[in-house]
Amino acid sequence: MSDERDEPDEVEGVDGGATSEVGDLRARAASLSELERLRATATSLRELSTGLNEMVETLTRIIARDEGRLED
Repeated sequence: MSDERDEPDEVEGVDGGATSEVGDLRARAASLSELERLRATATSLRELSTGLNEMVETLTRIIARDEGRLED
């Protein structure tokens, strides 16, 4: 699942050092893009975890109430 584009690494009239820099910049941009995706995933997981914790607390209260350990 790579976002590599079909762009040449060499540009006409550009020396090898600049070509290398272009490649480095593309790699860095891909890394930053992946980092942003990972951050979004982490945020989603935190939200999911919070929701699951709330559900567990609710179910625990329901069970306790059904067993007579907790009043309405």
